[in-house]
Amino acid sequence: MSLSHKNIQEFTNLLEKIRPNCLEKNGMSPLVQACFKGNEEMVKMLLEIGADADIRYHDQGYTPLMFAALAGKPKICQLLLDSGASTHVENSIGKTAGEMAAFVGTKPSSN
Repeated sequence: MSLSHKNIQEFTNLLEKIRPNCLEKNGMSPLVQACFKGNEEMVKMLLEIGADADIRYHDQGYTPLMFAALAGKPKICQLLLDSGASTHVENSIGKTAGEMAAFVGTKPSSN
């Protein structure tokens, strides 16, 4: 399922038909897609229906928090942190979301 569109009503209808932690062939979950694309409303909706804030089946072991940090989305980072996302998870090269955020100049929270 691609989340490249921003049609919230269509997305809401799709939520009734999917599992929140389903994966695409590339290992990307709907939450990861929404985080990377910066769609705050979709992130909220996915978290509300039980999407795993620490899901990481991506080839490089990136979590949704890592994708949000790399994309420069501090509000989404904060949503994930408020939903229990771990700041201690490391990707395939041993970097945490905080380290990745610092590398690209993103603050990991809106505070």
